[in-house]
Amino acid sequence: MGLIDLVISFHLPALLNSFIILAITGIALPSIGDNLYSGSKDGTLRVWNCHTGLCERVINLGAEIFSMIHEGPWIFMGFQNLVKAWNCQKDVGFNLDGPIGQVCVMDFGDDKLFAGTESGQILVWKLNSESETDNPFQPEIALEGHTNGVVCITIGYKMLYSGSTDGTIKQWDLDTLQCLRTVKRHSSAVMSLACWNNYLVSCSLDGTIKAWDYTQEGDLEVCYTHEEEQGVLALGGMNIPVMPMPMPNQDQRRDILLCSRDDHSVHLYELPSFEKKGQIVARQEARSIHIQDGTGVFFIGDATGIITVGKITQVYSD
Repeated sequence: MGLIDLVISFHLPALLNSFIILAITGIALPSIGDNLYSGSKDGTLRVWNCHTGLCERVINLGAEIFSMIHEGPWIFMGFQNLVKAWNCQKDVGFNLDGPIGQVCVMDFGDDKLFAGTESGQILVWKLNSESETDNPFQPEIALEGHTNGVVCITIGYKMLYSGSTDGTIKQWDLDTLQCLRTVKRHSSAVMSLACWNNYLVSCSLDGTIKAWDYTQEGDLEVCYTHEEEQGVLALGGMNIPVMPMPMPNQDQRRDILLCSRDDHSVHLYELPSFEKKGQIVARQEARSIHIQDGTGVFFIGDATGIITVGKITQVYSD
């Protein structure tokens, strides 16, 4: 039986830093074009050339950016009491009003933008792609239920999952937008959520990563708990091939979980065993992890304003 090794290589330049002095709060890499976008608490959106690593444009938005994602050509940025939607292909933007307090986290699915706020609400806007001149994002509903700020959301299995500083996770039907259940198995804030295979994965400041599965009765229950020595801030997952290809009866790909901790380190685990495969040390806390689909490339933004760029490959050897 062969051994699976994890190899981490860093692109040149491996560190992107252009006089950013405050934390990176979001990283976006739209499939359109060759640019990477980073948002920061210094109120700037920076546009990076993925080939040279140089910052080509700095857009001063005048207010602290708390969260950022992308979908197609759209870049979404969360501010205090506001979401900005910017089409980087057409260079046109719109303000989405309605949030109360900081917009801590966002996700996009089913032609809807979801924004979790420090007030505990999740705001929903519907995208009308046929709109040419008016704001194509129309407010649909505000999801209520969390008693504290919503700091993480993820979409998977026709569901929306939200995590809060109150330690709860809520499951929402993506079609009806009704809350189906609320679970609490973390003793502190739920900081990040991810869908992996048929499981939901959560992490918390309580120092645990939990895998959730559905019972025969349809309840969401913890099926595995991985203990960390530190609070866990963010998760990022990727599925990468075994190289060179193994025998037909052996697994062709491996699942890797990136786990950012509050001791400034990012640990890498192979799933489902949670066998540790590597570690990256950041200068300060890394709360932004972005995975480029299908490439093994990852971007880590830390509190010093630096983005670390790396690539994971797995090598199969007899």
